[in-house]
Amino acid sequence: MQIIFNGATTHTKVMAAAAGGAAVAALLPWVSILWITIYGIQTDWGKISLVSAVAGFGALFVARLPWYAQLVPAAIVIGCGGYVFVRASNVASMGVYLTLFCGVAWFVAALKSRRVIAPAFRDAPAP
Repeated sequence: MQIIFNGATTHTKVMAAAAGGAAVAALLPWVSILWITIYGIQTDWGKISLVSAVAGFGALFVARLPWYAQLVPAAIVIGCGGYVFVRASNVASMGVYLTLFCGVAWFVAALKSRRVIAPAFRDAPAP
């Protein structure tokens, strides 16, 4: 990973870590009631969250995407985790909390990267 992120901004590294964390969170338990455990990948919201995290991680490596392209997958991850948290807050497990944390970190890093990435796109020559 050091070769891939050589010269990357701190915001890009945070977005990559948050996207990876959101992908891992989809594989963790989201709901636990006594001996019954439901993993995130077993639910539709977990699958949507996983696909969004993988797509957002891949979008980090596309050079000409604007800064706000990272807001959409981050918002989807927050929405999926938030929906499950609200619907099953009494029995929510570690995966839901990690999904929410990574989604918020990803969203904030994408917002803060606007100041860093936007001038570089403005000064870059047209393709």
